[in-house]
Amino acid sequence: MDSGASTTTISIYDEYGLVYTHSLAVAGDYFTREIAAGLGVSYEEAEKQKQSIGISQGVFHLLHSLETLQKEIRGACEYYRRREGKEVVQIALIGGSSKMPGFCDYIEKNIKLPIKNDFAESTDNPALGFAMRGFED
Repeated sequence: MDSGASTTTISIYDEYGLVYTHSLAVAGDYFTREIAAGLGVSYEEAEKQKQSIGISQGVFHLLHSLETLQKEIRGACEYYRRREGKEVVQIALIGGSSKMPGFCDYIEKNIKLPIKNDFAESTDNPALGFAMRGFED
């Protein structure tokens, strides 16, 4: 799952390559706008809050977007299970929003799948770093 500033893309891969992809406009900027509206602060202040506190204390203001994201992830996993007869076994998180404090823990707890997000940050392109590192250790 690549959660950036404007979109989150859910992609499912198997041993043969990409089998499913879906993008939605629930991502970093959307989270910031929800925090700003919920707290009654400027976009800039909400961005600071998001980066420093994340969802650990601000989860109430992000409930709508996080529930939407959960629904989409579960739907993708269910689609894959029905289509391929296999279960999704792990979620790999990349993108700037995946660095928001509490985000990975929240997804792991609510989706109930292990999260992998310790990809090398030695590249400016997270997808390239992801591809170079691979899913398996």
